[in-house]
Amino acid sequence: MKKTKQQSQRASLSDKILDQSISLFISFVLTTALIGGGGYILTQYPVEKNAIDRKIKDYSSVATEMRRFNDMESIFITGWFADKRAWREEEQLFQNLTDNVAEQTINPTIREDVLTWINTTLPRLKSERGRIAGYILVDEVERSLQEDFLKQYDIVLNRIKSIDEMVRNWDELKRKSRDEHLSLIQDATLSSMENLQALISKSEQLRDQDRAKLTDFEQKGIELSTEKQVIANKAYLALTGIVIGLALAFFVGRAVIRKGAER
Repeated sequence: MKKTKQQSQRASLSDKILDQSISLFISFVLTTALIGGGGYILTQYPVEKNAIDRKIKDYSSVATEMRRFNDMESIFITGWFADKRAWREEEQLFQNLTDNVAEQTINPTIREDVLTWINTTLPRLKSERGRIAGYILVDEVERSLQEDFLKQYDIVLNRIKSIDEMVRNWDELKRKSRDEHLSLIQDATLSSMENLQALISKSEQLRDQDRAKLTDFEQKGIELSTEKQVIANKAYLALTGIVIGLALAFFVGRAVIRKGAER
């Protein structure tokens, strides 16, 4: 049966409406994909990424600071000052000097023991001090403790220097002068021990504070990692939306072209 002219016109009008609807749909898909996904990628994503990168950088700086402080503190609390054998050696040497203070000529064995102890102890103390001084800290409290550590090393180094000078010049010194030297060395030792106890207490308090902060610090790291992943997922979804939108436009467009070619 042949179509009438009116029927043909109606069919043509329906096809045009369908084509226009498809065109509108394609425009909607492209607009949504490009404005939604493309807009996020071009504007919002860089802002969010820069913000999370800054947070992670700050977090890493704090982590580095904590690690540096812990390493520095470990040198002090596990080094010479924690070596009981070293303290006993110094105490014994000092006692030997005190017992022989009346002798105008120092006992050669005592002299050799003292100088050997000095030659062994000085490099160790200087090495530990140099390592502690090499740490660059930002936190004022931690930096203050670092300075206290260094002062404690300086006190001991000066005390050893005094012992060395007294032993080397023993024969030239009068009894009174030797007594004065030993008295000053003893006072310096007692002062050093008092300072050491205060330092240990201060260090332990700061370590307890760091432990309390550590839980929050670790949680902050987890939150930053999650936030970074969320931003990455949003960027992935935005890119996926653009790709899907373009793919739909391509296939629908091909269908329209094919339909037009068939008419």
